[in-house]
Amino acid sequence: MLLRNTPSVIGVVLYTGHETTIQMNNEAARYKSSKLMSSTNTKIKMIFLSQIIISMISAVVGTVWQVQTGETHKYLGF
Repeated sequence: MLLRNTPSVIGVVLYTGHETTIQMNNEAARYKSSKLMSSTNTKIKMIFLSQIIISMISAVVGTVWQVQTGETHKYLGF
C-alpha cells in the first residue's frame, strides 16, 4: 500500500465485534420456505415412514406364514 499526499497516518480502532459489517455479512443466509413446501415435506416424510412400516410388517407376516405352512421355495433362499 502507498500513502499519497501525507507522510504518515494515525488511526484508532473504536469497536470490533460481532456487529461489524464484515461479521454481519459473513453469517449464512436463513433458509426460507413457504407453508406449501413445509406441508409437502411433512407429507413426503409420512409417506416414506409408512412405506417402511408396511414393508416391515409384510416381511414379518411373510416369514411367519412360510414357517407355519412349512412350504419351502427355492427362489426365496432360506
